Amino acid sequence: MKNMMKGIAAALLAMAVIISVQMALTGVLGFHTAEVIGKTAMTALFLYAALRMCRAGREANA
Repeated sequence: MKNMMKGIAAALLAMAVIISVQMALTGVLGFHTAEVIGKTAMTALFLYAALRMCRAGREANA
């Protein structure tokens, strides 16, 4: 349970970092480019979390 909470906290921190970087890039590169970069990073984070969840389920069954 404690390990799961650490994972959730790490994911929330990663999302906060992505959003803050996206906000900073808006002023430098423009809104559209920052939005594309932010969406790509969020998609990668989601896929990473989904793959970790699947792997943890397989390891629990083994």
